[in-house]
Amino acid sequence: MTVGYKGCQKSGRGITRDSTGKTLFDCTFSRGNPYSGDNCLQTFNNGRYEGPMVNGKYEGKGTFYWNNSTKFVGDFVGGKGKGLAYRADGSSYRSAIDFS
Repeated sequence: MTVGYKGCQKSGRGITRDSTGKTLFDCTFSRGNPYSGDNCLQTFNNGRYEGPMVNGKYEGKGTFYWNNSTKFVGDFVGGKGKGLAYRADGSSYRSAIDFS
């Protein structure tokens, strides 16, 4: 973890790994909060999220990838997203998703 301080708040990149070394969370500290920043990566057993986060919630343009080759690309506000869901065969449909 590389962390500095700006204006008495943490700033810099932070990475959390599990006991096997798998990256669970990779983001830049922003506003003193390790779960706020641009270009965050958060992994789960069934997939991963890539995009901005604010206070641990997905915020802005982001993508959630599932392990079964499907994905959701959309605009998130407070962990809720609206956008397009893509199936493994490449077809897509409008969708909403709630991770709040």
